[in-house]
Amino acid sequence: MRKPDIVFMASRDWDSLPLHSHYLAEGFARLGHEVLYINQTLQKWPRLSHVLWRLLPHRKSGRVSSYSREHAVPNVTPVTIWTGPPTSWLRPINKRIIAHTLKAWRNRRPIFVTFVPTYTALDLADFLKPGAIAYVNYHHFEADNVISDLLRAERELVDRCDFLFADSLFLRERITRMSGGREVHRCMPGVYYDRFRAACRGDEVTRRRTIYYFGDIGAHLDLDLYNGLAETHEVTFIGVVNPVARELISSRIRVLPPVSVMDLPSALREADIVTALYRPSEYMLGVIPAKFFECLATGKPFLVSGLREAEPYRELVYIVQDGLTEALRIIEDLSTTESPERRAACDDEARTADWGKRFEQFKTVVLPGENDA
Repeated sequence: MRKPDIVFMASRDWDSLPLHSHYLAEGFARLGHEVLYINQTLQKWPRLSHVLWRLLPHRKSGRVSSYSREHAVPNVTPVTIWTGPPTSWLRPINKRIIAHTLKAWRNRRPIFVTFVPTYTALDLADFLKPGAIAYVNYHHFEADNVISDLLRAERELVDRCDFLFADSLFLRERITRMSGGREVHRCMPGVYYDRFRAACRGDEVTRRRTIYYFGDIGAHLDLDLYNGLAETHEVTFIGVVNPVARELISSRIRVLPPVSVMDLPSALREADIVTALYRPSEYMLGVIPAKFFECLATGKPFLVSGLREAEPYRELVYIVQDGLTEALRIIEDLSTTESPERRAACDDEARTADWGKRFEQFKTVVLPGENDA
């Protein structure tokens, strides 16, 4: 019997640094499903930089675009749909664009998984006539500058979905309220465990000198804290620097360009401590970073601030609540606090977050009766 097709409407292009949608699409494709991966569509009114980014894909603001080349996946077809902003008055035009771009997918009744809760997603569902619809909420949209129609479309999408997911606890509460109490499953970040475990050297706690952060580098980070740490430690950022943050970063901090997820563990090998130090904000309430379990898997001490979602992992990570003085004390005490029991618990948690297990959890919900043998 032919396996059902899967359509992902993603929040990031296939040929970019991967998120949940990449790993889930990869999982289905490797099991023999035909996967259509719809690249990022608009959620806001586009700026000139976005138009240039889309028209000139080789100039993606320094972002790594090597996922699909370095980690080729069979049965995945990426496609870009050139729709306009997802406002109600543009829906007739966007529907025509969808029908023209995806005419080969008419009447195939796929499983439709969307990370994007827009009218464009609803119109895609109308066109595809899917066997089931799943929505994964990864974003606190009320705390972002999205088109107002997105929030209206999201409520309609939630009502229509067969399966609801959220990556963070905060967002699960949000979607549960919106759905009237229907079950909302978790779709959490994961990690290529074996690859990231190779970043561990074993002498990190005794050295305690180098502090690393990887990911987007912007004003959402607690740059004052990082700048303070750079006065006494070697601090390295790996990622793309947002222009608004460029002048706020201490000259003592080394900034390296982003690398692919496959090369990142090697780049982290020299780190003694990994960090995710954010400024508290309404937006950050709903964030569990994609890097969270990657950091745990490295076997290195992991310092966190500004993340409500880190609270369930308080026994595994070091939560910095009182600024530089507390962070320095935590680092100084690592030789006693990083016990073998704590490291073993971190390792166990990272193993449970391996992308293979995350995929199986997702597949069990959306295709509960499928036998892949």
